[in-house]
Amino acid sequence: MQIRLALLTLMAILILQGCTTTPPSEPPVPQVQIEIDDVEPDENLVVEPVTDSTDFINLLLHTQYQQWKGTPYAYGRMSRQGIDCSAFVYLTYKDRFGISLPRDTYNQARTGREIDRSALKPGDLVFFQVDPRTRHVGIYMDEGRFLHVSFKKGVTVSSMDNRYWAKRYWKSVRVPSALVAMP
Repeated sequence: MQIRLALLTLMAILILQGCTTTPPSEPPVPQVQIEIDDVEPDENLVVEPVTDSTDFINLLLHTQYQQWKGTPYAYGRMSRQGIDCSAFVYLTYKDRFGISLPRDTYNQARTGREIDRSALKPGDLVFFQVDPRTRHVGIYMDEGRFLHVSFKKGVTVSSMDNRYWAKRYWKSVRVPSALVAMP
């Protein structure tokens, strides 16, 4: 009986030891893969480095989009099998910018300072009121587009000028000290 109890105790310790958490790792550095098909080398081609931080932020957002594109909408979920809008914003900020935001739309809308729609820059949060009780959040990219999780399309990029979104636009928020180029 004592041997059995000792074995059970040892097994429990080993199982619990396997469940310990590891310290958080550094945010991943974005990797961009460029595919070139049937292009002749151009000796005069000058490639400009990304020096503008808004361009870098857009690059990070495009990379996030490519990795999550088409992941279906699933309320309350946070995985590649399904994710909701606030979870996607939460993970994007955490993974791409190393910034912890609240997990829910209600608190994300209160995280930064409200800005005018005309002042949007890549990385700003955009909020929509879908119906009297439902809010939706996405991340502004560029040229009037935002990255979000659509109920029908999953992770996608939409235009803020789209009739559906333009009619439901609520507000925009800039997360404090989140992005270097943003005052």
